[in-house]
Amino acid sequence: MTIIVALADKKYTWLGHNDAATLGNTPMTNLNPWVRFGSWALGLSGNSALQQTLESHVSELEACDNNPSSVIKAMKSIFRARRISGFDTAKTKHKLGIWCILINDNGSIWDIDQDLSFTKIPAGVLCAAGSGGRYAKGADHATIHISCLISAKTRVSLAVNSAIVNDVTCPGSAVITQLIVKR
Repeated sequence: MTIIVALADKKYTWLGHNDAATLGNTPMTNLNPWVRFGSWALGLSGNSALQQTLESHVSELEACDNNPSSVIKAMKSIFRARRISGFDTAKTKHKLGIWCILINDNGSIWDIDQDLSFTKIPAGVLCAAGSGGRYAKGADHATIHISCLISAKTRVSLAVNSAIVNDVTCPGSAVITQLIVKR
């Protein structure tokens, strides 16, 4: 799996991830968990086949407007049309085996769980998903309590590196990028 992290400040939205993942016990390198389309970036952790499915049908995602509900609806449509389902009749929820972070270029961030439910993340709050997510959030919590003057970029870097160091299923190196916020 992989760690994906996002944090919005006043000027940028910072994205972070590790550049490798484990397939079974084998590390795979040079991976990018972010799918970009239109005004969106979607980070995925978990089932890589689902990321590949979304990447190969990105034109369906590009038709989404600036509403996260439209992205979720398109994702569900793509998965249903390809008969990809994690539907659990006992719990009546989809359990797809992916965890996502959805980012709009207006600076908004949403956490998406494995049943494709989403929650908006407030500005200044680090969002982390996937293997090492708890390490990333813990590192960020400790960091902001040491100093509130640490930049958003540094917080994302520390969070991703904490996941890499502490979770064996988060191999590789940290990759930190920025999206310019369009308001």
